Amino acid sequence: MVFTVLTLVLVTVATFWDWRTGQIPNWLTLPPLFLVPLAFGVMFGADQLLMSLAGLFGCGLFPYLLFRRKAMGGGDVKLFAALGAINGFFQGMEMFALIMLTAALQACFVLHNRKQLGTALANTFQMGANLFRPKSQQRILTRDGMTEMRMGPALLLGTLLAIAGL
Repeated sequence: MVFTVLTLVLVTVATFWDWRTGQIPNWLTLPPLFLVPLAFGVMFGADQLLMSLAGLFGCGLFPYLLFRRKAMGGGDVKLFAALGAINGFFQGMEMFALIMLTAALQACFVLHNRKQLGTALANTFQMGANLFRPKSQQRILTRDGMTEMRMGPALLLGTLLAIAGL
């Protein structure tokens, strides 16, 4: 129950901070990255410490790869890693999947309202296709064809869905 409350507080603050500023600050995400595995180790032993670390690194890996492609911010990466540290690898990955699904639906709604959905889908297809093309044949996507979206609402809704077991 304590870890559920910690998760909800962390995600709620991150959601509102992201909504207001477009960033998730280090003062919010870094303490759980260090303190949660330590707390698990002290309170429950080495096995739980390792489980927390597996969640931290496992749930932070894919967001980090997205960050490297400039598809996600660094604060989001640290938040997903913190959620993995708090909730373990499997629940952390469930949260990640539900948050990303919710973010995709949010993006479709927002882009449709901005009349940018077609362009965004074409760019998404090109980015995916570029993964399978040799460097010399990759299509360059201009920055003006890209769009930025704050994930705050998706963070909260996806986390709530994961906690509810949906």
